Amino acid sequence: MVLPRSLGAKGVINVESKIKNSPYAIRQAEALGQHAQKDVDNLLVQLANGNANPGIGTRALGNGFFELRGRNAGRVIIKQIDDHNYDIVGKFQGHAMGDAANSNVINRLMGEYSK
Repeated sequence: MVLPRSLGAKGVINVESKIKNSPYAIRQAEALGQHAQKDVDNLLVQLANGNANPGIGTRALGNGFFELRGRNAGRVIIKQIDDHNYDIVGKFQGHAMGDAANSNVINRLMGEYSK
């Protein structure tokens, strides 16, 4: 499933956090730095307003999961439920070493959500 760049005027998206369901996701969210938290807040506002490709881009992770990426290392993992409904699986501060270093965090967040 690929997200469209924008969902237009009718594109208001419902976003529900599921972070509280995972102690690991809670720890990751609490560890965010100030700049990364601002990134995350901005990414989620843009998504809720219909921009399905906020920040520096959205990366498809497979099985309906996506990574929203901000300029200041803010990352949000979301799960698409249907065209206008998404769950927030987790948010974290991206590692300076890049995608390979982030994959362990991403895989664990997705795994715990899918339990």
